[in-house]
Amino acid sequence: NKENIAIIMQGPIISEEDFTLNTILFYKKYNPTCLIIVSTWTTENKDVIAKIKSTGAIVIQEKPPANGGYGNINYQLISTKNGIRKALEYKVGYICKTRTDQRIEDPFAFIGMRHLIENYPSYNTGFFSSRLVVLATEYGSMFEPYYVSDFMFFGTAGDMKKFLYIELDNRLL
Repeated sequence: NKENIAIIMQGPIISEEDFTLNTILFYKKYNPTCLIIVSTWTTENKDVIAKIKSTGAIVIQEKPPANGGYGNINYQLISTKNGIRKALEYKVGYICKTRTDQRIEDPFAFIGMRHLIENYPSYNTGFFSSRLVVLATEYGSMFEPYYVSDFMFFGTAGDMKKFLYIELDNRLL
């Protein structure tokens, strides 16, 4: 269903005050039709993973990479790619990639982002089929002036795959 949205939460589970678990419950309460995918590591606590699975969220676990890459980018890339791959199996129309240590507390944010894309189409018919919604931050510097953080990306499923299916950083740091 092209209207369906997958929320991919990637990264290590935040167990303090059951933050990641409570975030999933919040998303499910206000967005019951959204598919929630938690993409994390095999090193996570099995009891916590069982609680997360009991919410109906899909959990994907991967062995952590031997080389984290610059700024640990490989952790983000591996867990995000795994989440997108799973979301595509469900043929969702849109994907929101966020992190396990963050919560988007506007109950209508995901639907709102979908409406932004639908109501403000891209006039560039090049690589992407439509706009991407990203969360801007004050990160960056003179050497990275257009830096986009990994906090949140939202777009069509196809565009999110194009945007985030990049090669791992194999530099030895």
